[in-house]
Amino acid sequence: MALTQLTDSGRPFPDGDPDVQRTTFALDVLGRFVCNTYDEAVTNPAFDVVVIGSGMYGGYCAAKIYSESAAKGAPLRVLVLEAGPFLVHEHGQNIAGLGLSNPFRPVLDPFSREAARPRNLVWGMGWRGNTGFPGTAYCVGGKSIYWGGWCPRLRPSDLAQWPEEARAYLENPPTVERPLPNRMAPSTPPQTVYEAVEFEIGVKPADDFVFDPILGPAEPDANHLGLNKALKARLEAAVAKLAARPGGAPVARPEDPPIAVQTQSFVSGVFSPDKFSSLTLLMAARRDASGEPDARARLFIVPNAHVSRLIVPPVFRDGGDRDGYRVSGIDLFVDGGRRFLPIAPTATVVLALGCIESTRLALESFPSAADRPDNRELMGSNLMAHLRFDFPFEIDRQAFADWVQQETGQTLRQRLQTASFHMQGDTPDGRFHLQVYATGETAGSEEGLLYRMIPDADVARRLADQQKEGRIRLIFRACGEMPGNRTPHAHESNRNWIDLASPADRDQTFEHARAFVHYADVDASPIWGRMRAACVALANEIGALQLPGEDRHEVGSTWHDSGTLFMGGPDDGVTDTSGFFHHIANAACVDQAVFPTVGSANPVLTGLCLARKTAETIVDRFVSAPELAGDQIAAETAAGFEFLLAGANAAKWRPNAPVFTQGRRALIENDTILEVHGDAGLGVLFYDDPQLFGDFELRLQWKAFLAGDGDITANSGVFLRTPRPPAVLDDATFYRHAIEIQIDDTGYDADRRRFRSPLRRTGAIYGHGPALVRAQKAPSRDGTPGAWNDYRIVAQGRRIRVELNGRLASEADVPANLTQPGCLALQYHSGKVQFRSIRVRRL
Repeated sequence: MALTQLTDSGRPFPDGDPDVQRTTFALDVLGRFVCNTYDEAVTNPAFDVVVIGSGMYGGYCAAKIYSESAAKGAPLRVLVLEAGPFLVHEHGQNIAGLGLSNPFRPVLDPFSREAARPRNLVWGMGWRGNTGFPGTAYCVGGKSIYWGGWCPRLRPSDLAQWPEEARAYLENPPTVERPLPNRMAPSTPPQTVYEAVEFEIGVKPADDFVFDPILGPAEPDANHLGLNKALKARLEAAVAKLAARPGGAPVARPEDPPIAVQTQSFVSGVFSPDKFSSLTLLMAARRDASGEPDARARLFIVPNAHVSRLIVPPVFRDGGDRDGYRVSGIDLFVDGGRRFLPIAPTATVVLALGCIESTRLALESFPSAADRPDNRELMGSNLMAHLRFDFPFEIDRQAFADWVQQETGQTLRQRLQTASFHMQGDTPDGRFHLQVYATGETAGSEEGLLYRMIPDADVARRLADQQKEGRIRLIFRACGEMPGNRTPHAHESNRNWIDLASPADRDQTFEHARAFVHYADVDASPIWGRMRAACVALANEIGALQLPGEDRHEVGSTWHDSGTLFMGGPDDGVTDTSGFFHHIANAACVDQAVFPTVGSANPVLTGLCLARKTAETIVDRFVSAPELAGDQIAAETAAGFEFLLAGANAAKWRPNAPVFTQGRRALIENDTILEVHGDAGLGVLFYDDPQLFGDFELRLQWKAFLAGDGDITANSGVFLRTPRPPAVLDDATFYRHAIEIQIDDTGYDADRRRFRSPLRRTGAIYGHGPALVRAQKAPSRDGTPGAWNDYRIVAQGRRIRVELNGRLASEADVPANLTQPGCLALQYHSGKVQFRSIRVRRL
């Protein structure tokens, strides 16, 4: 039995001692109180969300789904599956002196014997490739307990290549932000989602981690500058001087270091979370969920659960088996034993294993997403990482102090602490940035005391006093853009891509294919030269005593692999702007694989923002659109909307044939709900009024129901500008003369015999404009309130625009013959769909 709560000191647990395992050295309290066995989790296997991977993005997404769904009154049950064990409870640098580190060097040949064994306890490599890799962290929390913390935003020039909805999400105010009443929060609510997440993870405020020290007794006046302010002034002067030369400055002015460390509390009396890791969010959510018995608990974390593949079964339709449209189960190994987890039709499976493994799982599990004339696959194309090197050098301390005195009139402090800045460069060959670190200390790495926890104040002071005689050490870490290619690949040697490895390299332990990662030879990339030239120019300008050769990092060593499940439209992307696969109804990805471009920015900040967007989208699927209130009805009536289910208008709805009403309950109930069933075959219910509809805005709400077998096959549609329908509908007299806005989460295309067709699924302008996003609410079960959807449809001439639940679902021009005024109608096809609040305004 899982533990339900911690108790106060000295009080026994309600059911006796908890089942905590004892090792030679410790009691595994953290592992037991945070994690669950698989059997505990599947006491009730009816999960709404299954997140595969508990790292930076999976842990963050799962925690957000857990908390935000409760806040919105639709509490969801979440299962997190992690291939590795529980290791530590937060970022390793938050634990003093632990020395927990990643095996950064040397990188390993993924075919080597060494790569087959874990390094540093949990670092493994499950794939193959043509370059060296350090591997990835297979443990609860993943790389989020190891990462460096540098979190710049993507630049506008990067985001210009992203889908408009994703760009707008990042750059617009958050919709779920609740102001934090404390001194670290901005005086006004966050202006963008970027800013909201920056405050959440500690990037802002920028001066709460790297700062100049408070003046002490030895230097009491404000006329002394610490290294941080002095170096910033020196860098700004250098950039200004370089800008006056032909060609201009190679980098922009220094910015505050975007480091994800939170040293101040969210609210008074609450501890600060320090170096960010998504694991702390996930643990807090899990402990909150532990107050319920297993059968009712809403969040479980199961370690040592390796997912082999997702099951997308074929569907028998039109005389044969067709590629399936949803994940119905998960094959996995738990503690070495094979298990199978069924997935409900309304549940969502979230891939969060990191770019390489998420792509492997998608390629092995899903039918092809290809829907192009060449029938070539997009999944696995557009692989990007970063080209990175370190450039360490020293400057003369006295010369630097003299410059500070001459240019600022202030005195450089005797005690020089760590300083850090971000400097951006944009070139014709791509973007890059410099992570600037400077220190006067001799202890530690080139980064000085940065990223170290020293709880003993006396020790910290002694380390800070260990100044290097007459020198200040600096390091420029240059990080350059690797361009992607979003066209299908064919294993070209001059392209970057991920595909499945050969059968000879199959993972025999977990019985699935391995990924194969191919990077083109990047040694000749011109961005290397651009970055070195910038480092040399800047270092020379601030007085470098020597110019080193840069220490290039191997292309597979940055852990910034991105782009192979890139977002875009249904014709030019694998996933939509919320990370949902276009061709699978209930699967999404929340890691760097969904990036269309990566620029030079470390991807974590943007990736967390996108994981937040995916979490919000999943939660919103279960939150019903509210029924119209009286004041809204009055406002829309005053704006010219006519309500078609109110008063005498309700009697104007007619079926095209009597068979669609015989033996049924009333079509209109309580003057608000109109219900259609498709059991009797294809038909429509049309608004029979002599005044036809030409250009108009139509608003309505609808709700789909699960089929009798529990599947998501309800199919209906909203018809615009139809002719008066005959008793028997056919192409010649009806379908070719009408516009249909589709309602069908399976997206079945009878002509091409395939599911999840962008031109046939919910939100599409049937046959004319593809559905761009997955925004339909979860289908309802009979006898439950369920979730209502909002449609806003604008028809002006040939242009049709469809918004579903506030998101642009499709927009396209229809043929000229479909611009003539006609009727409005609702389709009988299959399953059950209800409608309410139908109103129209003529334009």
